[in-house]
Amino acid sequence: MSYPIQQHKIGFTLIELLVVIAVIAMLAAILFPVFAQAREKARSTACLSNSKQMGTAMTVYLQDYDETFPLDGHTTNTASWVFSLYPYMKNRQILRCPSDASTNFYPLPPGNFDRPRFTSYGTNLWMAPLEPGETSRDTHGYTTLNSITSPASTVYSAELIENFADDHFHASYWRDNSEFILEDPGTNMAIKRHTGGSNYFFCDGHAKWYRFDGTWTKDGKIDLYDPRR
Repeated sequence: MSYPIQQHKIGFTLIELLVVIAVIAMLAAILFPVFAQAREKARSTACLSNSKQMGTAMTVYLQDYDETFPLDGHTTNTASWVFSLYPYMKNRQILRCPSDASTNFYPLPPGNFDRPRFTSYGTNLWMAPLEPGETSRDTHGYTTLNSITSPASTVYSAELIENFADDHFHASYWRDNSEFILEDPGTNMAIKRHTGGSNYFFCDGHAKWYRFDGTWTKDGKIDLYDPRR
């Protein structure tokens, strides 16, 4: 007598499926932060490239204007260094950091009446040239390259916080011996945008990533913003 051959169904048990799902979830938990870090590293690199290109544009501008820095928008946005450097930029997209989530970039969408933001980057007020009628109190008057003691170690531009519409920051307000009212160091600067640090370009045109405490300390031992150092 022959017996029928029993056919077994091929499949997974509930426990096996739960184990597979748990393994996938563990891998996702491990890999997603890695992917996020890799994505931010790529954005940080692109931002640093922006800073290098702006530094190059600034260097050429200085050659054309007797080593005098362009105006910033502390008086009016129409005099901003952003517009002064336009002719020296091959791509105006370099004015925006890929990690900058600002919602008020120019041109503003219909119905948005915020002050427009033209760039992710701001210049150091120490080096803002004077407009007619201004005094050194307005900018400190370090307006030319030869007035900077060490251009290679003096920050000209830093990243600004989201939605901030000015094109400069007030590093000259940070010291107790300043003639201005004091302002908290790093105010309006995106000092931790890229993995705890930020990108800067210097008066000689080169760019570099720093943690903020690598550019300025309260005890005065480090100050890469003051052109007198």
